[in-house]
Amino acid sequence: MNDEWGTPDWVFQLAHKIEPIFAFDAACNRENCLLSEQESFGDSLLVDWYGVSYGQAVWCNPPYSRGNINKFIDKALYEAKENGVRSVFLVRFDPTAKWFQKAFKSGYCDIYMLDKRIKFKGADNTYPFPNCFIHFQAKDNKGGVYYI
Repeated sequence: MNDEWGTPDWVFQLAHKIEPIFAFDAACNRENCLLSEQESFGDSLLVDWYGVSYGQAVWCNPPYSRGNINKFIDKALYEAKENGVRSVFLVRFDPTAKWFQKAFKSGYCDIYMLDKRIKFKGADNTYPFPNCFIHFQAKDNKGGVYYI
């Protein structure tokens, strides 16, 4: 997995079934940002997501390298609980991972499983693991698991 691989357009369009409007892409650079109007780039872990999302949802395909997903999950949970920020993450479906368990057990998210494998932009082959969306929300909702 390469941290620079991009989200395929069809996956991003599917995410719009969960949140119709995204105002901030939390893990992009100028070359692979999915939001043409975005002006803020850099380390989004240090940015107030409410301030840059203007009350709309945040999109995040976090870097998959070791330790990075956990940092972004922590940020999404903080922003949901403290600032009411909604976000949709594209991550591998791995209920054995501690970051996955932390997100799901928090009660601040739902899981949407994708029914096929993803070939990320820039990748030679499809990703070898299933993926899902994690939808972080501003209220405790006990968490649900769905197919999208």
